Amino acid sequence: MNIRVKTKSGLNGIQGRLQKIYLTFSAFANAINAQKNDHNETPTLPQELGFKNLKDAWNANAAYWDQRMGEGNDFVEVLIWPPTLKFLMPKAGQHILDIACGNGLSCRRLASLGVQVTGIDFSEEMIAYARARTKEKQKLIEYHVLDATDQKGLLKLGKGTFDG
Repeated sequence: MNIRVKTKSGLNGIQGRLQKIYLTFSAFANAINAQKNDHNETPTLPQELGFKNLKDAWNANAAYWDQRMGEGNDFVEVLIWPPTLKFLMPKAGQHILDIACGNGLSCRRLASLGVQVTGIDFSEEMIAYARARTKEKQKLIEYHVLDATDQKGLLKLGKGTFDG
């Protein structure tokens, strides 16, 4: 049985959507791999790409990520958002913590459902993009530059204050 679905992007079927997802992440990987080390090997660590650490790598690639993810793409629509909604079962009035929120896409989507959202990311640049993209529901979203491994920083957000 062959099931066809017309998507927003004009591609037909799940195969077309998955191909677009693959192409998006291939482009991201190619951008990273273009910065190969001196031995012409594919880099695997931020240091091999010329960054001091992973945070610097995300700060350097924030514009690229924001451009690719924006307000969502086929990867988000097909693979990420549906199971996220099923898992969280968000309800208006809840308070949800979005760890590694990136450009704030999930924060904005949750806020559109009436959820109070606190988004954290260790990349200053990603948080800057998140804040710039958040024009509606600003009162429902709070962004922080915070490393998810910083226990003291996480506790400052409020112990026991999140529903998800």
